[in-house]
Amino acid sequence: MGFQLVYHRRRKQLALCILLLIALYTFLPSVESETDYSRSVETVESSVNSKDDLKADVLSGKQTSETKQRKKATKQSDANRKDPDSTSDATKSGETDTTTKPKTKLTSAKPKKMRNVLNNVSVLAKKEPKYNVNSETNPIYARLLDKFSDSFVEKSMTERCQTYFETLYETEPEWSVKPHKAQYDDNQLNEIVSNMKHLNVYASCFLNGTVDEPDSNQKAYKELVLFGHQDIDSRAFPYISRKLPIYVRWTGEQVIGPPDMKKYANSVTPELSDIDLKNLKSLLNYDNNEVPIDRPFFSEFKSKVNGKGIVLSVSDALVNDTLSLIRSLRSVGNKLPIQIVHRNDLSIDSKWLLIKEARREDIYYPEKLYNELYSLKNKDFDPTFPKAELWFVDISKCLHSDYLNEFAKFYNKLLAFLFNSFDEILLVDCDAVIFRNPESFFQTSQYRNSNSLFFRDRSLVPKVFDNFIDFLKMLLPTEIDTEFFGIPEATYKTLGLRYFTLGFGHLMEAGVVAMKRTDFWKGIFPTLHLSLIRPVHENVWGDKELFWLGQSIAGNENYQFNDYWTASVGQLTPRERRPHSVAQELCSTHPGHISSDDDRLMWINSGVLNCRNLETYETDFDVYKSTLGFETKEELKEYYNSVMTIEHGLIPPDSLYWVESFKTPKEPRQGFIKNYNCGAYLWCAYDKIGGSQFPEHQGQVFEFDKEDTLLFSYVGQIYVGER
Repeated sequence: MGFQLVYHRRRKQLALCILLLIALYTFLPSVESETDYSRSVETVESSVNSKDDLKADVLSGKQTSETKQRKKATKQSDANRKDPDSTSDATKSGETDTTTKPKTKLTSAKPKKMRNVLNNVSVLAKKEPKYNVNSETNPIYARLLDKFSDSFVEKSMTERCQTYFETLYETEPEWSVKPHKAQYDDNQLNEIVSNMKHLNVYASCFLNGTVDEPDSNQKAYKELVLFGHQDIDSRAFPYISRKLPIYVRWTGEQVIGPPDMKKYANSVTPELSDIDLKNLKSLLNYDNNEVPIDRPFFSEFKSKVNGKGIVLSVSDALVNDTLSLIRSLRSVGNKLPIQIVHRNDLSIDSKWLLIKEARREDIYYPEKLYNELYSLKNKDFDPTFPKAELWFVDISKCLHSDYLNEFAKFYNKLLAFLFNSFDEILLVDCDAVIFRNPESFFQTSQYRNSNSLFFRDRSLVPKVFDNFIDFLKMLLPTEIDTEFFGIPEATYKTLGLRYFTLGFGHLMEAGVVAMKRTDFWKGIFPTLHLSLIRPVHENVWGDKELFWLGQSIAGNENYQFNDYWTASVGQLTPRERRPHSVAQELCSTHPGHISSDDDRLMWINSGVLNCRNLETYETDFDVYKSTLGFETKEELKEYYNSVMTIEHGLIPPDSLYWVESFKTPKEPRQGFIKNYNCGAYLWCAYDKIGGSQFPEHQGQVFEFDKEDTLLFSYVGQIYVGER
């Protein structure tokens, strides 16, 4: 009985199902194409899957390009289901049936036209902009996209430049690329990023002219000035006065703005006794701007730079180091003109000392070393001591009065980087010692390939804060910068550097920089601006990283580094003092820079004495017990005050982590170890770490040729002078 009840109940259910199917067949649209039906099912399933995947990505914190694509696909699928009867441009033109029906019958009769309709976004959903920008860090781009959408890129470059700055003036009437040296919050960080964007757009719009075509892209600038924005230069560069430097030749001749250096190459020069010291003071006083108001100041300045030379930033406090540098440059045959940039903080007496050192004929030299080098015919030895063509560049009137104290200490060098008159420069710190003819820097493979030569720092492990790297990435150009203003997007060349990938805070040593400035002009200004903002001060040591960072931020990644990291140079520690260690050791206060082209030493930092901080010898001996093997304090003092002997260079392994040793005594776990000696300026370098035999834990030891070691001693003796 129970079985029969169940049987009759099943029959009733089956009958109801048949009736339901008949009703569906009668009232619902037929699907003639099995392919279209399956495609519709797949679309719905894809939408559901996309939403699930998107939700998973959001919950996990991922923000990948695939996530964005799924998000976009999901929105489009939702739009299709919500508004299947939307009218497209194609529909309006008569390509599809415009009759409104309560039910739409899917058909595969005209698949080509269906694809055309689907490709027309207005049928499915409102067209989204191609670019997504952060309105907090990039408010002007956001306004331009809101107003013009993607059609902004269809305007001419002149129109884009003019529109950008008109929008900027309208949106932010008080805009200015001002520094942020005080404490900062998120809003100020956003403003810093926005300011750098303004600076990059300005440079791309108005500083693209060449020496041959100085007026390219100037129309927009003139239009902005004509319609009341005469202060655009002072907004972009608030630290300048729009006055040109005064260039004073060692003879007393004075020029406003960059002189034509070819004019002075073979000119007749007076005797030192005929020099009138009063003429060494900048006498050319001027009140009016020397650059027309309707021309960008730095475009005009760029059109006048010329020639090749050495650039130094000098004040009275650095005169002794500069005298030594000039002597050493003459000893290696330098014939390039030298410009000494100052801010009216170089006295007449100091200038006279520098002129005499550059022009004197009775220069001191160690006779024995001179004769040995003469017989060996070392190519970087010049027995003639060429006299230097010396210029003093007074930039005191180039700065706005509000910014006279902003460029302190090493940042003065950045002003010299900007306001010297050369196109090709060798920018040199006053305490650097050059062991090669300066022309050789311009003959390296890196310079020949890129018109630039940067040197690497010690390969140290200390890192910068992660949020600082995030901040720097916000400054780098992106795809929208390329589309809008032709600023190349940052690539792996920048983003793949260990500075960005691992946060290692030491990449560049800026004691010597070689560059053809007109090839890297736009990147000079981010470099200067970086020196004025607090996040950089807190994470970068001096000006070291600003040269390459400024270029990358400007979209120019064409710079090249010497392949080798910084070496420790001097003499290897004798094996008998470290009998149980497999690593060779070289302790020195001098970072050395060895050319990756020929394995020869090019230059060193920090003078030539074994220890510049002579006064530390007592503390080193008595407190730290760092005797360096000397038995008395006087012996240590004498060693500190003597010229170093350079026979070897040691570049430690470029290891990205410490390698622990389980031997007793332990092997060094890192390539460079700082010591207390010489005010903690002594670094010991090791060619193996952790006692490891793996290739990545091996460094390089260089033994320099005899003629080079003689040259190092010869230049060192001349550097310190007769004592």
